[in-house]
Amino acid sequence: MQELLKEIYQSFCRNKLRTILSGFSVAWGIFMLVILSGMANGYKNGISESMITNNHITIIPRYTSLPYKGYNAPRKVSFDTKDLQLLASVFPDIDNLSGSTAFQGQLIYDNNMTPILVNGVMPAFFKNNKLRINEGRFINTLDLKQYRKVVVLTKSTAQTIANKENLIGTYVNINQIAYKIIGIVEPEIENENNLVYLPLSTIADLQGGTTILNSIDFTANHIHSLKESDLFIKDIHKLLSLQHNFSPKDENALWILNGIENFLSTKTLFKIITIFVWLIGLSILLIGIIGVSNIMIISVRERTNEFGIRKSLGARPISLIKMIISESIIITTFFGYIGMVAGIAVTEFINNQIIINTEANPNILTFFKNPTLNISITISATIILILSGVIAGYIPAKKAVNLKTIDAIRYK
Repeated sequence: MQELLKEIYQSFCRNKLRTILSGFSVAWGIFMLVILSGMANGYKNGISESMITNNHITIIPRYTSLPYKGYNAPRKVSFDTKDLQLLASVFPDIDNLSGSTAFQGQLIYDNNMTPILVNGVMPAFFKNNKLRINEGRFINTLDLKQYRKVVVLTKSTAQTIANKENLIGTYVNINQIAYKIIGIVEPEIENENNLVYLPLSTIADLQGGTTILNSIDFTANHIHSLKESDLFIKDIHKLLSLQHNFSPKDENALWILNGIENFLSTKTLFKIITIFVWLIGLSILLIGIIGVSNIMIISVRERTNEFGIRKSLGARPISLIKMIISESIIITTFFGYIGMVAGIAVTEFINNQIIINTEANPNILTFFKNPTLNISITISATIILILSGVIAGYIPAKKAVNLKTIDAIRYK
């Protein structure tokens, strides 16, 4: 191994400028691949964070528009917690099932009264609606099971009742009942009213064991096409029509906000961007590989006589191929990792600047976030480097060993 490295070093010394220029092209190709992949990743993360781009479905009950089985129209359709149980049992593939109810209330803190909008929710509401924790935590499953009297405030509500105080762990009075503040969140779109979140089960318990739901929402991760989405929505509509005695043809009875179409479109866009980025990066990298291959061809030509002498002394063709490929791999890997480290350093710098700007201006909506690489891209780039080295070295190596020994010795 030591002799092999010594020979590779001597070959490098004979072609310093050409090797450095070809290595730079490899480094530049990997650098651009990392930068472009990071930019695509940042765009994807920004869109995912700033918009509800998951396959999220919200169902809001409305008024019937058709008479059905003796019921006149219009008639109000009302959801309750039993509908949650029904949907979970009939559609076990849905995720993050959540119901919510809302009503006006009064919050008293430090002898000051503030009108608020009370929103009774379940833990999945946090993920479905892209809330962000500012302090503390959101409502969890244990809060629901134990009917805890806890409350989560939005940031604007917290600033309204106590601008600079630490509210976590303190108590507020909502509609004459004391609730412990466990968290402060930032909604994607701040409501004009002061908004607070209570466990849905606590509200239901205070109202006699059940409560009217203003909406039901969930995610459908098992849906992968628009055709499946349409059939799924029809099945939901039919199930709820049987549950609440309205016509399956009555489109006005339910307002179903289907985010699957936007979700699938966004996924397709991200795939196109990823493919485009890799095509550009690999095209740039290919130029570098060709450069390294040319260097190896020149190196092989200059050493053809040496290879002939080696073969005459009993050197096996595989040993010559191994030497040339090893030299090629070392060149591409060395310069490639320089490009990769430089690219990662740039994306990390951009990410740090984004974090600093976000902390300084937390209310600014950004469509670009965390442009750093994930492990899969790093592994892919490493594999590309190794394969590039093998390809760049194998072609000239194969030509060299195919020469007859006597022809190689006489080669000029």
